[in-house]
Amino acid sequence: MPLVDVKARFIVPSTFGDKLLAESSVTEFRRSSFVLRHQYFKSGVLAVEGIETRVWAGLDPQDPKRMKSRPLPAEVIARLSATSSNLS
Repeated sequence: MPLVDVKARFIVPSTFGDKLLAESSVTEFRRSSFVLRHQYFKSGVLAVEGIETRVWAGLDPQDPKRMKSRPLPAEVIARLSATSSNLS
């Protein structure tokens, strides 16, 4: 699933060795893509928030060296909807 857009907002500083709790959820389903939100908490405080957009894709039948977006399968939407919280 190609990553086509990513954004991050750093709110509270973290350093190597800090314990962070990660929570992820799908916030939006589109025809052939979906948006994930990742939140990282440090001592119960939101430290980092990230958003990424992924595209469901396969090889382009016209040019196998390229990828082409495909509609998101219903079973993928159902699975991501059922498990979209605490994907840490």
